[in-house]
Amino acid sequence: MKNLGLPHEKSRNHNELILDCVDPECPNPKKHLYINEETGLWICHRCGVAGNVVVLVSIVKKTTAREAQTLLEEEMPDFPTINELKDRLKDIEILYSDIVDHMGMKLYVPPPLDSKLVRANMYPSVLNRRKIPLSLAAKMGVRICNSGKYYGRLIFPFKCDGNISFVAYATSDEKPKTLNPPGGMNDRMIYNYDRMNKHEGASIVVVEGIFDCLRLQTYGYHTVALLGSFLSKNQAILLNQMKFENIIFMLDGDVEEKLYWKQLRNFCYIEGKKVLFAPIREKELDPDKLSKQEVREILENGTIHAVETNRLRKRISKIIQ
Repeated sequence: MKNLGLPHEKSRNHNELILDCVDPECPNPKKHLYINEETGLWICHRCGVAGNVVVLVSIVKKTTAREAQTLLEEEMPDFPTINELKDRLKDIEILYSDIVDHMGMKLYVPPPLDSKLVRANMYPSVLNRRKIPLSLAAKMGVRICNSGKYYGRLIFPFKCDGNISFVAYATSDEKPKTLNPPGGMNDRMIYNYDRMNKHEGASIVVVEGIFDCLRLQTYGYHTVALLGSFLSKNQAILLNQMKFENIIFMLDGDVEEKLYWKQLRNFCYIEGKKVLFAPIREKELDPDKLSKQEVREILENGTIHAVETNRLRKRISKIIQ
């Protein structure tokens, strides 16, 4: 608390400290955050935001959970490291439990054992219909599941900031269209993040779904997917760490421009970069259905700077009308 520069005071309750809420969007942050001195768990009783010490450090420092963990380990020499846990434990389930307890909810969910990598003589028709080349599918590690809970589904594994997970996509009319593994934390992860985080450049395009992401990659764009239309705080912090100058959000066409400000409101956690919205005007379209030329036209001539002046200008124009 002292190292973070957070003024605090003792609560009447045993082992509790009181401080101002660290969430910049808290409506009344003054002395509403309570943190347990023993467990490090905390909650703001005004806005409801809560977490552990790792989350607290990541919000205050505006960094990722992994970097927050590194900072905490440096501050606390007796804090057990991953390597120490590996030496101490042989059972992977116990190891994972200890990692969760000590390291802040990292997720490890590998692809189903009964899934196989797609290949030329076993290439799913849905990928052919979507014109996803085998070379890209292989690079992304796309698999097909032949039995069990995810039978007949495409498996899209991915890594994000120390987490390992996957999305299971239906190849027929099964419902729901996508399935996440138990314990999935999509609001804390971004599809294709680790691969794109190795790059740097002018712009990266942020889309909703996996096929949107794959489509724009076939067009040559650096792209990641939110796995939904809402930008969480953790996802915004992750994007803030990427070595790109511009972060461009292109959601599906059914998300109108006015909804960008609501569903992507956590873009305020992205600092030192230009944030742009690239809405698709046709409601029935999404990035996966756009041609290369249509995508280029939107990115070159249809973007909106995500700044408050543009939002106010939009509201004023509606009032005048």
